[in-house]
Amino acid sequence: MMVYFQGETKRISAEVDEEILLQEAETTFLNSESYQFVKQLDDTMLDLEGLYHLVLSSMEDRPLIMVSTHKEEGALDVVVQGSTLDMVQWLVGMQKVHPTLRFRIEKFIHSQSVTTLQCKIYENTKN
Repeated sequence: MMVYFQGETKRISAEVDEEILLQEAETTFLNSESYQFVKQLDDTMLDLEGLYHLVLSSMEDRPLIMVSTHKEEGALDVVVQGSTLDMVQWLVGMQKVHPTLRFRIEKFIHSQSVTTLQCKIYENTKN
C-alpha cells in the first residue's frame, strides 16, 4: 500500500484532469469540420497554400506591392510592383532563405515609372 502526502495527491489529480482535458480537446479538433476539410485537400494544394503564405510573409518588410497572385497547377503566379532593385533583392532573399524555391520570370515591364514583375514560383522537387 502506497501512502501519499496531501499535496502529492492534489498534484496527481490535477495532472490527470489536465490530461483528460487535452484528450477531449484533441478529439474535438479531430472531429471538427475544419480538420475534416483539410484532410480532404491533396498535398499539392496544401503545398501551394504554404507557398502563398511564404510569399506573403517575405514581402512584409519590403517596399513592394503585391498586385495579384494566382494558384496554378504546381505553381504560384505572382505579380508585384516596386523598384527593380527591390524586386531582385526580394527574389535573391527568398532564394537564400528557401533554397528549394524555383522562380521563372514571365514578364518584367517598366512603364510610366512603374516596374512590374510577373513570375511563377515553384517548389523545386528535383534532387
